[in-house]
Amino acid sequence: MGSFLGQKRPLVIAHRGSSTAAPELTMAAYLQATSDGSDGYECDVRLTKDQIPVCIHDSNLARTSNGFGRVGNKLLSELTQLDFGSWFGEPVDFTKEQWCSLITLSDLLAYVAAQPTAPIMLVETKHLSENGVKLESAVIKEIKKYGLDNLDSSKPRAALMSFSIPALLRAKTIDRNLYTVFLIERKIPKLPALSEFVAANAWGLGVHLLRTNPDLVEQARSNGKQVFVWTVDTEDQIRLCLKYKVDVIITNKPAETRATISRLGE
Repeated sequence: MGSFLGQKRPLVIAHRGSSTAAPELTMAAYLQATSDGSDGYECDVRLTKDQIPVCIHDSNLARTSNGFGRVGNKLLSELTQLDFGSWFGEPVDFTKEQWCSLITLSDLLAYVAAQPTAPIMLVETKHLSENGVKLESAVIKEIKKYGLDNLDSSKPRAALMSFSIPALLRAKTIDRNLYTVFLIERKIPKLPALSEFVAANAWGLGVHLLRTNPDLVEQARSNGKQVFVWTVDTEDQIRLCLKYKVDVIITNKPAETRATISRLGE
């Protein structure tokens, strides 16, 4: 399988969009991420009651909307009536719809596919959920629909990420060529063997794990895996990522992160 990346400096990926500048996982956050010069975008996905993949992190609606209850218990038509942006503040450079509306994965991938800059789209499937066993299938269907299941670095393309071993296994069962990222937030015994078991193409390390266990980078490299690191928002964290020459930096602050990388000479 060819390299998904093929770049010299770390790619800078906007975590839930530019989520310190706009409400997370809204179109405003992704439009801002584009303006900020992001190399790509990250989103979290869950299924609605009617099996539509939507961009939302929490299983419960309370934190990021004026609704309540679980995402998986709501129809898409119910979720689109909610306000997902006012908790963050009032929009300045965006419409109310861009700022406040829930977006589907289809909405976001259509935007990505239309970009001339060939961005990367990282889609994290969230577990546990009411519809977990169907989630990977729905996500991969959308990725293929927009032609983002390619490895050509001159074109927009997508990868699936998860902390869930069953989720990664399901993804590779559906499409063995799909690029997948095994998300890891604590050191796991026999990680290389486990990574091979789920056929992951990259390891996604929490930045705290990179600091406490930098040997994981060499383990990844020696096993043919690329290294993604999240969530990287400070200069100290950026320096750490540059020191170990990671492939992808996932950040809430893409503009600041890109500027810091440039200033540090990378």
